[in-house]
Amino acid sequence: MTSLALGELLQRFRIGHLSIEKRAVKLDGHFRGEIAREQWEREGSGWRSTMEAGDRRDRAFVRLVDERYQTAVAAGPARAVVQFQDRPDRPW
Repeated sequence: MTSLALGELLQRFRIGHLSIEKRAVKLDGHFRGEIAREQWEREGSGWRSTMEAGDRRDRAFVRLVDERYQTAVAAGPARAVVQFQDRPDRPW
């Protein structure tokens, strides 16, 4: 699921629908969750290899993903799925 989320962000960036600033905000939220962090730890090297073979936008994308991941890790522990999805504004 997290690979799909990153893929969607990449596609939106490629077609010009997602600025660098918006991408950073989305990635910050993405990497608050433990599953996203675990996925990047497992699959990040593959993404980096693939994106390095792409164009400058692909390389910029993966550099920003790495940067936002490192920032999230430095900020403290990830949130568990239940905590991450907890929305106090929703009663259900």
